[in-house]
Amino acid sequence: MKSTPLIMQNMSTNMNLQETIRRVLKETKQKKVLHDYIVELGFRKTAKLMGLSYTELAKISKIKIDSELANLIIDDNLINGKLTDEYKGFKIQSNMDGVFYWDGEIKTGRFLDEYIEQITVVATPFFDGMKYTPVEIDWFSLLDKSRPIQKQVVVEIEGAGSYYKALEDKTSFDSVEELFKWYDEVYLPGVYNIIINELLPKVHQDVEDKMDEDMIF
Repeated sequence: MKSTPLIMQNMSTNMNLQETIRRVLKETKQKKVLHDYIVELGFRKTAKLMGLSYTELAKISKIKIDSELANLIIDDNLINGKLTDEYKGFKIQSNMDGVFYWDGEIKTGRFLDEYIEQITVVATPFFDGMKYTPVEIDWFSLLDKSRPIQKQVVVEIEGAGSYYKALEDKTSFDSVEELFKWYDEVYLPGVYNIIINELLPKVHQDVEDKMDEDMIF
């Protein structure tokens, strides 16, 4: 007796349902095993043990991403070229210690046309697991590119903690995707705004005071 199309359709539906159930059970078991390891060993050791990146482990385990884990995932993806590393004239990079540097050569119009403002900013997302992002101007140089290289520096200012502000926003994320969205929509424009509108005006004033003292025109 031949199967009717309806019976065959029902059999196919049941097979698909069974496969879905098996997949869900497998993912649930995998998720529980990973959670047990994370609780016992910690996130870093679990990732190393499983041979997974922090990003992969976060995605598979679907763990809540706190500020410490957010710091690790962002650093991991910036190094691997999966996050934006240039923003409005600044180059963003992470060193071996996971510290984020924004380096740029900009012209704000505050000084003579031939002058270039060279700036280095430290802005590590959730540095050391902090629940905010510290933004600090580390070094500022006013350069005259029309001069020979050895004579281009007009004025230099070392930050030394004098130009600092925290970027404060949410500190936990439900997924890696939500964290990446935060990086693009909050971190990048937020740090840039702090640099340009809150810290640089203070630096500019100190540069002008130094130029007056040293009689630089």
